[in-house]
Amino acid sequence: MLPPRTADGVLPLSVLLRFFLTAPTFALLAGVVIATEGPAAAASRWTPAALAATHLMTLGFVTMTAAGALLQILPVAAGASVARGRLVAGVAHGALTAGTLLLAWTFLGGVPLLAPFGAAALLAGLGVYVAAAARAILRAPVATPTGVTVGFALASLAVTVLMGATLAVVPVPFAAVPRPALVDLHLAWGFAGWIGLLVAGVAYQVVPMFGLTKPYPKLVHRGLAPAVVGALVSMSAAALAGGAAVGRFFYGLAGAGILTAFAAFLLVTWKIQSGGRRRGDGATAAAWRLAMLALGASLLGAGVSLATDATHGRPIAVMAAVAFLFGFAFWMIAGMLYRIVPFLAWMDLQGLASHARPLPSARQLAPQGSCLAHVWAHAAALALLVAAVDRPALASAAGVGFGISALWLGLNLLGSVRLYRRAKQDLSRGHG
Repeated sequence: MLPPRTADGVLPLSVLLRFFLTAPTFALLAGVVIATEGPAAAASRWTPAALAATHLMTLGFVTMTAAGALLQILPVAAGASVARGRLVAGVAHGALTAGTLLLAWTFLGGVPLLAPFGAAALLAGLGVYVAAAARAILRAPVATPTGVTVGFALASLAVTVLMGATLAVVPVPFAAVPRPALVDLHLAWGFAGWIGLLVAGVAYQVVPMFGLTKPYPKLVHRGLAPAVVGALVSMSAAALAGGAAVGRFFYGLAGAGILTAFAAFLLVTWKIQSGGRRRGDGATAAAWRLAMLALGASLLGAGVSLATDATHGRPIAVMAAVAFLFGFAFWMIAGMLYRIVPFLAWMDLQGLASHARPLPSARQLAPQGSCLAHVWAHAAALALLVAAVDRPALASAAGVGFGISALWLGLNLLGSVRLYRRAKQDLSRGHG
């Protein structure tokens, strides 16, 4: 890892906070949609409310946070500075905000003709972002594990967005493949290729750094991303080949390969976290432990679904998806934000440190008690969300619970920003 102050291309804190403070708003909107639509949101994964909530989470929460975090992580962890970072950040943030809102509104019964505009905004904005980030990674002086894995994740994001835009604007499949099968591929590339590999790539850097653990084994660094993307390509080819028995066999084999790869990542992460010197260190450690448990539950559910129903339409498959998105992804991102936002704020204050007024630590720039309480409270919301798949009458309560959790996350991040501004004012007076 390069020392933060020597890394080129690190953007101002205000640019990064724009992404981190917007993301919880989209999670809150997902909770509002689930709460207001009630049982209709949980009756099927195809309901408008379910589709809207899923895209508010995957695009508005996960991708929004990732887009901001990578602009900071790539220069520091991979020596990959994104050219014209401020412009790329502005385009990506605006396109993600507008495109996600238009897409969600269309799913909920808005003007259907606006769907192509939402898809176009996402294609353009994320296209610019992926191209700029990929160029930076390819031009990096050293190929680091984080840089390579994030590169695979960005390629998967491009595939996911292209497939999603096609599904949004083309009412009938362009190939002899049922629309549900295309949606399953869109989901697989988004969940495993984009979110899963993104989390792995960032974990290679931040788990050893924040948990003071050993680094991940080289076998994981070198093997996970190629194995997952290779399995996704094989799965796509098997689906496009049609519904023959041979095609279904290779589709299932590729799916089993993806589950095995992430199960190995889970076990390795759990092991090295157990050996870290900060095993019980606050909200981030608790969030990442719970995220690993949610990932384990999700992999188990997906495995059962894959072994018994290749269409992925059964409740167990939906429960696995809920555990992955609202449990694993949410906890991983919340834990990361509870460390990265105070850390970036601390870095920004370094130039104001003085003997008279010492610099506060990164830990002091976060409302520790509230962050830890939120991490555990989110477990209740997740339990309700999973239960609502089987008992749709619980959906409204689950939506309210998740909305409270998202709002809690946003308020905690704003709390860190308030502590940072107060410390900045105190330090500035010390210099005066």
